[in-house]
Amino acid sequence: MEIYVGILEKDIDDYDLRKFFNIVGNQARFKVITHDHGNGIKSHYGLVEVDSEKLGFQLIARFNGRSIKGCKVVVREYIRRNYSNDQRAINWREVDWQKDERRNDDRRGSLMREAVANQPMLAVRV
Repeated sequence: MEIYVGILEKDIDDYDLRKFFNIVGNQARFKVITHDHGNGIKSHYGLVEVDSEKLGFQLIARFNGRSIKGCKVVVREYIRRNYSNDQRAINWREVDWQKDERRNDDRRGSLMREAVANQPMLAVRV
């Protein structure tokens, strides 16, 4: 089982992650990953790989919300994104969107605009 450790400071390395999960001992492998998105934004997170799911869920329950070097971290199960668990629609690449349509008719925005437009105006006494 892999565990995601998110919202890490830039100066945290594998050793700091190992110290944070010190109760595990040799039952886990630790890795800190820095991912550059290409637009100047970098993700910095850790992965902890443990042998048993029971130990993994115990670690998640115990360490979620704790601090590493003064920074509160998120600890949860790491789920790799693939075709079967991707949240996008199946035919998302085939939909022909124009840039203006996409901005104006997104799911939340258009529904919210319609809901606000259909509400009756309230009279306010001054």
